[in-house]
Amino acid sequence: MVRFIFTTTATTPVSGFHKGRQHLAEKMSEIAAKERGEPVEIPHWTFHDLRRTAATGMARLGIAVRVTEAVLNHVSGTGGGIVAVYQRHDYADEKRAALEAWSRMVLSLVEGEPDNVVRLAHGQ
Repeated sequence: MVRFIFTTTATTPVSGFHKGRQHLAEKMSEIAAKERGEPVEIPHWTFHDLRRTAATGMARLGIAVRVTEAVLNHVSGTGGGIVAVYQRHDYADEKRAALEAWSRMVLSLVEGEPDNVVRLAHGQ
């Protein structure tokens, strides 16, 4: 039996990304216009842009490329060849730490915290 983590029907994977992206883009423009008190034009973006932004941000945070690739479920030079055949570590703990660091960075941008403050995860 195939089980899907991201699904809207419980029987098929998520689809309709274009409609979802369009809905998000409209809401973003609506919220931005309300905050500014005037229409705001947000340049077109795709979900791939979000992946690229996360990868770039993780590099800025010093997260290892192999961990970032694991987060993105991406295979390239560091995950191909012999590594792809023999290395079976899933990087679950490293991915969790990377995503927690990325979420802290995004929240600090959204909440307007100073960028010279580095929060460490509990227990570090």
